[in-house]
Amino acid sequence: PAQADFVALGVDVYRVGAASQLTVGYHAYTAAAHVYPSQDACTACADGSLTWGVDAFATVREAVATGAARVLVHPGRYPQTFYLASGVSVIGYGAESTIIEPPTGTGGTLVGAEGPAGATLARMTLAGRSGWQGFAAEDGALGLSLTRTIIRGFDTGVHLQAGAQVAVVNNTLVRNTNGMVAVGTNPVDVRNTIFAYSTGTGLQFGESP
Repeated sequence: PAQADFVALGVDVYRVGAASQLTVGYHAYTAAAHVYPSQDACTACADGSLTWGVDAFATVREAVATGAARVLVHPGRYPQTFYLASGVSVIGYGAESTIIEPPTGTGGTLVGAEGPAGATLARMTLAGRSGWQGFAAEDGALGLSLTRTIIRGFDTGVHLQAGAQVAVVNNTLVRNTNGMVAVGTNPVDVRNTIFAYSTGTGLQFGESP
């Protein structure tokens, strides 16, 4: 019989992957969606490799909504917020090249993860300002990865609560008020990560720094 190649059975993500022999079910596999600062910046649209509004977009939210396994965020500055989704990797072209920053208006969370499983955020800069937090995971988010990313200039760079399980690996958190805060008994998994020039607390878990 044909076999399904599920993305992450261990964390209950039943999106089919590239090796799946099945083409039925709730999710149809799409390899990648692309994000550019503008349609004019999409050189692959000009040569017909990509189609604007189908697999190339101006916002990460639109690209995530396609259900693609990977969202590739091309070099540029992106004043926008977005949320991670189960089984989706949002990947920039390097922390020096792909910069996500707050849009105009009041503060909030730049990148949120409200309960997804098996998602990744990698290879970009989250550049903040007062009133904002950079990355926030909650509601039992499971098996997430935050890696190869610079997080700078936020009230709180990384905020974890309500049982969120996030591997924070090979990042630089710099010039935030608080680098990373894990509320209460929320698990903490931090490796090979720099906390520098925090004006408050670099890393806090539980009730105290």
